[in-house]
Amino acid sequence: MGNWTENSYARILVDMHITEEDRSFMRKFDPLEYVRLIKRAGVDTAMVYASCHNGNCYYPTKTGHMHKNLDGRDIFGETVSLLRQEGVGVIGYYSIVYHNHTAKTHPRWRITDVRGGQRDGRYWLCCPNNSEYRRYVKAQLSEIIEYDIDGVFIDMTFWPGICVCEHCRDRYRVETGAEFPEIIDWSDGGWVKFQRARERWITECGGEFSAHIKRRKPDLTVVHNLGALLVGWYLAQNSAMSDISDYASGDFYGGIVQQRLGTKVFSALTETMPYEFMTSRCVTLRDHTSMKSEAEMVCSAGTTLANGGAYFFIDAINPDGTLYESTYDRLQKVSSNLKPFKEKIQSLRPRIIADTGLYFSTAALINDRYNQKSITALPTSPSNMNIGSSIRTVNELLGTAVILNRAHIPYRVITE
Repeated sequence: MGNWTENSYARILVDMHITEEDRSFMRKFDPLEYVRLIKRAGVDTAMVYASCHNGNCYYPTKTGHMHKNLDGRDIFGETVSLLRQEGVGVIGYYSIVYHNHTAKTHPRWRITDVRGGQRDGRYWLCCPNNSEYRRYVKAQLSEIIEYDIDGVFIDMTFWPGICVCEHCRDRYRVETGAEFPEIIDWSDGGWVKFQRARERWITECGGEFSAHIKRRKPDLTVVHNLGALLVGWYLAQNSAMSDISDYASGDFYGGIVQQRLGTKVFSALTETMPYEFMTSRCVTLRDHTSMKSEAEMVCSAGTTLANGGAYFFIDAINPDGTLYESTYDRLQKVSSNLKPFKEKIQSLRPRIIADTGLYFSTAALINDRYNQKSITALPTSPSNMNIGSSIRTVNELLGTAVILNRAHIPYRVITE
């Protein structure tokens, strides 16, 4: 694995989940302007979209679907090359499961929820237990890693609800000799076995993709989005996901309370320092024209640095492919204010130590609100942006973290 991470403590991503349904979308994307603004933000590493939730590739793919409004132009390759010329590190972004075009064109690859649905809001979903879909993902990853990048970030490595498609049912039947349980019961060994299977399956799938990249390009870093670890059991991420990532990485939207705990969870789980803690520069991710104040952004990034991590802001591109200059003016001020602190953290590369430990176990993140109810009572569109309001154990962790912070008691997270 390359050592690019060691001195990278300021990073950025520009979300580009832009459809091709309107011919004006992405038509004004300018790699030169994109790179100019990334440089202005004062970061050292940029995550660049190779493919998005819509299943649109931003390079000429031989295996998937290229965003038609680009008219064959390789904006991923152009952007990577220009960032390299400017000395900015580059991570390629790739989305799994949430893959509109792929799921629409391959009905047998789709996730099917307990009510027969096959999409989550605007996104159609692909099942990680489908072997054909896995081969398709590996073929696309093979294309992406041929570019001059430092690593790959694989997003959405979780189950967006319980999948009851034929592939999942067949696999469970082969492994256990049983059918899916119909009742949620955390005191029942059969239900717990089913949940552990869901966790094992998604970790195995992500591990297969990580290994595929490593076999071809051993020096590339590979990480999966671990942002669902604090959400609860439903998305089926457990701490074993960190074993298939070179460093802990994930996006969070629960504010400073969640961040103070999340940075310590990532510090405990990461194999390589620094981990990265992602959060939006927007007030809310769904309103990308709003922007946090300079003071709030400094506080957020400073909290990550103080906990030994790399701060990471998420911007979002306008549908036509342009960016707001004012966003990068503010990010430049944030970077300038944080420069002496960032440089000190870079030189020391600290890890969290403390006499007090807060135990964090993903196995405990159950939701007893639905206990003894049918799986059909569960919400069909759970969010990886949830701050855990319906998970009692998550709220207990967050509350304990608040008490420790207010009492000025340094603590670290201990995992299973």
